[in-house]
Amino acid sequence: MQKDTDKPATTRSAERLIPSKENIEELRKTAKNAYKPWSDVEEQRLRQLVANGESVRSIADLMGRKIGAIRSRMDKLGL
Repeated sequence: MQKDTDKPATTRSAERLIPSKENIEELRKTAKNAYKPWSDVEEQRLRQLVANGESVRSIADLMGRKIGAIRSRMDKLGL
């Protein structure tokens, strides 16, 4: 349920909040891979881009992901 604020509607799932289907579709207009699972190929590409010294913003643009998703995956991979 969305209140009368500008915050997006969310659904509680596995102890975390995730955007509604409609909001994910909206996010994918600017980040085509937002909320999609990461493949092994994408993780390898992320490792390579980090090793090449690309900025987080640049990596996010290149990979079609949000900056927060890139930072989160970098942390998970120990990059």
